[in-house]
Amino acid sequence: METTMFLAIARQSVLRREMDAVANNLANANTTGYKSQSPLFREVLSKTSPTETISNVLDQGMMTNTTDGPLKNTDNNYDFGIRGGGYFAVQTPSGERYTRNGNFKLDSASRLVTQMDNGVLGADNRPITIPPNAGEIRVTGDGTILAGTQVIGQMKVVGFTNDRALKRGPNSLMIANEQPQPAPQAKVVQGVIEESNVVPMFELARMTEVEIGRAHV
Repeated sequence: METTMFLAIARQSVLRREMDAVANNLANANTTGYKSQSPLFREVLSKTSPTETISNVLDQGMMTNTTDGPLKNTDNNYDFGIRGGGYFAVQTPSGERYTRNGNFKLDSASRLVTQMDNGVLGADNRPITIPPNAGEIRVTGDGTILAGTQVIGQMKVVGFTNDRALKRGPNSLMIANEQPQPAPQAKVVQGVIEESNVVPMFELARMTEVEIGRAHV
């Protein structure tokens, strides 16, 4: 009896984690650069007697779907997306952070910043400044910023050997638990923003499956 009750409680816990992930994904279906998540579990077998073994689950944290989201045209020269794995590096009061949300702007000091005024870092690890007389800029696939033929700087675009080493922070920023690496496969695209990679129909189907599972526990 105790074993049956224990398994039922464990099953409910798993389903609750699944539902929380689905709800969070749906809430962020329109968040620029958002990556969907799902719980990651590992089966653990335990012997309760010489002839009986029960299957339990170990919570391994959240797994992020790093698939690119669709790029939406904005025709804004200071909006950017990334094709392929990679993140823009930005400077915050808490240190360097990383984001796929390239909805940038210029602040009063002509720095390229996020909507929360965090400076976008260049390849030299310094915030990028656009000269006031630069005129219209264009950005190449490797993040090089040009005003005419003048090179203003190059965006710092990085990758990680394990995206699970990234922890979600506020304002679409990611916190890294490992050193960033160059991301030569990443291509910067100007005049677009990356939409969320959440597929609402898929998440609604997952929600239905969880509800059915909860009804049968």
